[in-house]
Amino acid sequence: MKDSELQRARTAKSKLTKRLSGDGNVVGIGLARVKGKIGVKVNLRELRVGDRAVPRSVDDVPVRTEIVGRIRSRRARA
Repeated sequence: MKDSELQRARTAKSKLTKRLSGDGNVVGIGLARVKGKIGVKVNLRELRVGDRAVPRSVDDVPVRTEIVGRIRSRRARA
């Protein structure tokens, strides 16, 4: 992976985070391998029709979505 590829993915992630802010269905946004290169992964609570669409790419950086459900904290076991 080239540093420039990683920087482009970080910039795309930042843009997408701003674009999707306030969307309660988005539970996480991070970097991941997408189509063989570094891209952006958007974790969604559920699949909803009519929600703001997550683009397939941002500035030629690929974007992948995954339905992961509700995110809950885990309590430490004593």
